[in-house]
Amino acid sequence: MPLTTKQRKEFNELRAKLREPDFPSLEECQKILNERNSKNSFYWVYNLKEDRVVLRKGIEKYLGYPPDFELGLEIMSTRIPENRRNLYNAQVIAAYKVAVEYEPKENLHKGLIYFEGNKILLDRNDNELYTYQCVEPLQFDSNGNMVSNLSWYHIKEGYKNSREFQGGRFVTDSRIKRLELLDKLKASNNIEQIKNLQESQSKLVKYKIELIEGFPFTHQEQLIISKLAVYIGHNLSEDQKNREVAELLKINPNTTTKRNHRNHIKRKAREFFGMNFPSFNDLLLFLENENLILF
Repeated sequence: MPLTTKQRKEFNELRAKLREPDFPSLEECQKILNERNSKNSFYWVYNLKEDRVVLRKGIEKYLGYPPDFELGLEIMSTRIPENRRNLYNAQVIAAYKVAVEYEPKENLHKGLIYFEGNKILLDRNDNELYTYQCVEPLQFDSNGNMVSNLSWYHIKEGYKNSREFQGGRFVTDSRIKRLELLDKLKASNNIEQIKNLQESQSKLVKYKIELIEGFPFTHQEQLIISKLAVYIGHNLSEDQKNREVAELLKINPNTTTKRNHRNHIKRKAREFFGMNFPSFNDLLLFLENENLILF
């Protein structure tokens, strides 16, 4: 799927703000890449200014593409299942927007800000690969802005069932890692960094939703989803969850409890994302993994 008009405009504006990468050099980036573990993994270094992959490792083996195959954002998005390409484009552009706006820049340089999640990719023969992706800032311009990032994809062997992949044990990898990082920061009493991290994640979700054409949920539905997602894994009754959500949002408890209302949200999600969600929790877990829950 090509970029929408809004996505293309935002993408070009971001690229125009960047200068050529100043540090580290491409040779140093190659050394970093060479040191990375290649078992069940592949990598690429993507330069936003030039909109192309400038370095790669393992994609010939796992995706089947020749070493000189050109990769830019729109070509990369064709390696995502069709019903997720709009989400992928929005995620990439939103993440770069957060990185360009981020202050202090030193935290970017130290690698304290990164983006992660489960991703389904297509190889050259359109076979699906279930991967865990982590995107790290790598090269910066003279203004301290991130120009290139290192994307790491680790293949999750044995997980081929899409429902298990969407909702279960490992779709919450990103939540677990985020909470672990927050715990470390709290232990070190680094309040400023905690605030920066939370603000960055909040902006990522906001920008991504804004960049998704026809996003299906109203603002009130997004708030309900956001509050219900907090209770995933908590040992609370449905009545307790609904009362607390209603109190927080100052709405009628029936709004969150009525089965037809939740089914309405699920139906909108099924029609927009082209996926079936057996339970409301499956939908919440999918939205969390896609960075589509406000907080």
